[in-house]
Amino acid sequence: MTATFDTMTHAQPGPRGPSMMRSVDPWWLARQVSGTLLVLLAFAVMMAPTTQTGGDAVVLKLGLAMFLSLAGLILVRDRDTAAGPEVEIDTVRREVRKVQGRGRARTSVERTPMRDLGQAEIAGDILRLTSASGELLTEVSMADPKLRARLCGALQDAGKL
Repeated sequence: MTATFDTMTHAQPGPRGPSMMRSVDPWWLARQVSGTLLVLLAFAVMMAPTTQTGGDAVVLKLGLAMFLSLAGLILVRDRDTAAGPEVEIDTVRREVRKVQGRGRARTSVERTPMRDLGQAEIAGDILRLTSASGELLTEVSMADPKLRARLCGALQDAGKL
C-alpha cells in the first residue's frame, strides 16, 4: 500500500484594471533597476576601446561581459515573491489550500476542506471553485483527462458537483 501526495497549484486570479493597481515593492524595483544596469554595463564593456589588441584582452572582456549580463538577467527575471497567494487543490486530502511564498518559505495561509466549499461550476474545460460565502477561490483548466477525472471524483465525493 502506498500513499501519494497529489496537489495542483494554480495562481489565484486577481482583480484587473487600472483602479486595482497594487503598490510596487521597493526591493523588486531595486532588483529590476540593478539588473538593467548590469546588462547595459555588459554592453558598455564590450564596446569600450582597449589599447591592447591581443587575444587575452578580448577573452577577458568577453568573460566579464557574459558574467555581467548573466547576473543582470537573473535579477531582471527573478519572479515577484509577494505576488499573492497560490491555490493548491489536494485531491488526496480533499482540501483546497491558499499558500504564500516559494520553496522552503511556503506557508499555508488558509485550508478549506472540499466539503466546506461552495458549489463548483464546470464550463467546458474550466472549473470554478468558490468558497462557502460565494467568493471565487480559483479557476482551473482541466484539459488533461486524468486531472479532470481525479478532480471531478474528489468534488463529487464531497457533494460539490
